[in-house]
Amino acid sequence: MPHYVILGNGVAGTKAATAIRSASPTATITILSADDSPFYLRPKLADFVAGKVQRDALAARKPDFYSQNKLDLRLGTEVTGVDATSHRLSLANGTSLPYDFLLIAAGGRPLPASFPGADLDGMISLKTLADAQSLKGRLANAKRVVVVGESLLGLEMARACRQSGLAVTYLLRGRRFWPEILDDDAADLVERRLQDNDVVLVRNASIMEALGSGGRLRYVITNDGATLQCDLLCLGLGLQPDIGFLQGSGIATSKGVLVDEFMTTNLPDVFAAGDAVEQTSGLDYGWLRAWEQGALAGANMTGAKKRYSRVPILSMQAFGLDLMAIGQSNPQGSEYRSLSNDPAQAGVYKKLVLKDDEVVGALLVGDIGDASAVERLVREKALIGKVDPALTKRLFDPYYWQTSGQEILCPVCKFGIRLGTEAKAGDTITCPICGEEFTLVSSGGRLLAKRT
Repeated sequence: MPHYVILGNGVAGTKAATAIRSASPTATITILSADDSPFYLRPKLADFVAGKVQRDALAARKPDFYSQNKLDLRLGTEVTGVDATSHRLSLANGTSLPYDFLLIAAGGRPLPASFPGADLDGMISLKTLADAQSLKGRLANAKRVVVVGESLLGLEMARACRQSGLAVTYLLRGRRFWPEILDDDAADLVERRLQDNDVVLVRNASIMEALGSGGRLRYVITNDGATLQCDLLCLGLGLQPDIGFLQGSGIATSKGVLVDEFMTTNLPDVFAAGDAVEQTSGLDYGWLRAWEQGALAGANMTGAKKRYSRVPILSMQAFGLDLMAIGQSNPQGSEYRSLSNDPAQAGVYKKLVLKDDEVVGALLVGDIGDASAVERLVREKALIGKVDPALTKRLFDPYYWQTSGQEILCPVCKFGIRLGTEAKAGDTITCPICGEEFTLVSSGGRLLAKRT
């Protein structure tokens, strides 16, 4: 039987392992992870830092998951090189490991700061459980935090610190929040939510230098000469694929691993999935994308020929405000136009982006109940004139935001999912945050989520 080796024990690697085991009950599957913890729920790390959930709630699988599925999980194992010719991996402990099929699902790592003083103690990110434990431990002795980087990581760190009682200042590099993803109306709703939670926004700001004493961070100096006192600097500058170990392997890379629609690299026995894969859009990083790519790659490693056709999606929350960007959410150019509502209505904003009357992108803020239907429009490049009028009405008529559907909790990550009016018992729903699929069941006149 073939030996499948998976680099990475995150969502992409875990989902791939499950898919391989489902297709091949007797295959040998080895998972190598530099992390010291089994698969955990990264979307809940901020809640762990803020004390809203305990450590046990982060576990994404039961303790016997690996033994039940005959998965050889090796934690704390760093891969230093790949010899694709001999099909062997070099490990940091000086040993090597053979493989027949290899999946690169090593994820991404936060972009480092490059300003003077970036080596001071007090720089923090929130990508791993170790990061979360470090941040949680530091909050007890901190009062002021500066956050830099308009990203999901930046927002989550701002929320975790603010909900822990710290004063939070958020530096925006331009006049508004995340212009690559959000237009003015969507950014305004996000900024208002931050300010309603007492986060101070500083616009057109960047850090020129970090200063400290005794090796500890004390201040940051911004581009306009302002001095901001802080005990911690939360870095949410984005992610870069963690693929340095692939140098000289012959596996094609650019900013990430290059793959085709089957998640295959330039080598037929090497696949890649998740944040290690080359981006095609600013929306490409994320839990749901990694979940879907991992499942598809795992199936294809065993001989399936499934194509990855999902459009780029960013799904997140800003202090409880649901936000989803799909496809080309904020493109520039006269060839694009949009249909949207007045965001002043009920604090909800919905926009469809059109090019030559085809739906090529969308923004949903405050109500993402019709996200699946909108994603389908973007994926199929639907002509706006042929969109179901009932869907258009649900998108742009505020009456439906206030009266239709209901909210259910994802049974895995506890994300609140608003259902559309057409939802009924027996429907299969995919959580936009963790990617878990579950079935709707009726109980006491309400719809509830049941894991499939």
